[in-house]
Amino acid sequence: MKNRIRDVKMMLLVISGVLVCSCQQKIDLNLKSSQPQLVIEGVVSDQLGFYIVGLTKSKVYDDDNTPEFVIDADVQISDDAGNIDTLTQVATGIYTSQPKNGIPGRTYTLSVKQDGKLYQATSTMPQPVAIDSVYYVELAGFGSPEKLSKRPYCIINDPAGIVNYYVVKTTVNSKLDGGVRVYSDRLWDGKPRDIRAPGNDLQAGDTVTIEVRSVDKPVFDYFYELNQNTSSINQPAAPANPSTNISPKTLGYFSAQAVAKKTDIVK
Repeated sequence: MKNRIRDVKMMLLVISGVLVCSCQQKIDLNLKSSQPQLVIEGVVSDQLGFYIVGLTKSKVYDDDNTPEFVIDADVQISDDAGNIDTLTQVATGIYTSQPKNGIPGRTYTLSVKQDGKLYQATSTMPQPVAIDSVYYVELAGFGSPEKLSKRPYCIINDPAGIVNYYVVKTTVNSKLDGGVRVYSDRLWDGKPRDIRAPGNDLQAGDTVTIEVRSVDKPVFDYFYELNQNTSSINQPAAPANPSTNISPKTLGYFSAQAVAKKTDIVK
């Protein structure tokens, strides 16, 4: 159970971290202050080992960033094959299913009942796209042109004739490094693609894992728009309301995602 809670907390950290990077035209957002709202972050993965949903309440712009967890919700995830899973709260504000993975090609529906209101979201899991290889490029460091910074890249072979959207993250020595980056294949459908993964200042001996998550368009749009309002690493410029696939509209997203991973040791 301790390992499961640790994995859940790591996943919530990962799905919340963002960096500005994309291959899509800029989207203008309507930025505004708002009263506290329910924040839903839900993931069905073909690799994680369980379904996971994190529930918090947003803070108004001038408040501190201490999360207010939601502990009184009923949470279910169903799929288009007729399966229904009722999630259990395993840590404050964190709900998971019994052990299971999602299946690429299936469509999943999240239902959250909280404070007398029903929220729902639907997401279809794409097929995974494998990582071919990992390499590193030395570039001038941030603010120090004389210092070289080793940064991670990976190569994927994008499937032809299919619109693909990717969310990419990096862990270095088992710690999240640099939030996430997002890409679409709008300009390179069906071609091998070098992708800049998050992470800077890698050192020889570091263990690097790059994770490429294939997601559907609403999830891509959510992270892309959120990235557009990032003022510094992992600190959202405020206040922003990225588009969401949750109805009625609230903050957050629900993603059914297929994951490819590759681990390498920096030389």
